[in-house]
Amino acid sequence: APGGGGGAGPHPRRMSMDPAQQRRRQEVIEVATRLCDEGFDAVRMKQVADESRVALATLYKWFTNKNLLVLEVMAEWLDEMVARVEAEGPVEGSVGDRVEATLLRTVDLTFDHPARMRAFIHAFSTPEPMGFALAERVEFAFGRLLFVRMGDEVDMGRRMDATRMIGGVWFASLNAWACERRDEQHVRDMLSSAVRVSLVD
Repeated sequence: APGGGGGAGPHPRRMSMDPAQQRRRQEVIEVATRLCDEGFDAVRMKQVADESRVALATLYKWFTNKNLLVLEVMAEWLDEMVARVEAEGPVEGSVGDRVEATLLRTVDLTFDHPARMRAFIHAFSTPEPMGFALAERVEFAFGRLLFVRMGDEVDMGRRMDATRMIGGVWFASLNAWACERRDEQHVRDMLSSAVRVSLVD
């Protein structure tokens, strides 16, 4: 599987929920997403519970801490981002052209919500054993998108290597941007360089 994980499957807790619980859980995600747009510190578990009309104990049953809640928001947002980029249709050009255009499109969508992305980077960078499945889900969604753009012109081994390398550069460059050590153009330049190194002969 792209990105090395099976984390893109149904959320284990969500599978056992009835429709009413699923709707309440989705309200939690929507509230948390809005708060993430104000930054990581704006996400407070009690406020999320109050605004989504869910008992605080229930919220902690679903998400044992704020990091896991923010990571879930990130995973759902990335799923939506990947679906949106895929729906925009195929990109013309060489393999490198297609992958680079796709990556730069994800960067454009990311920078539409800078505070949200910084909140995600903060949560993603914090050690959290229970967040492994969510991290795999994020990597899987991103990796699947790159696999599709590479197509059968690239053999499986090289697609795996390119996905790992580009995914690492994507995260590292966004992390530098989130810490305000680099600007948005640096992220784009790093991704273009990663594509040239991994896919252009």
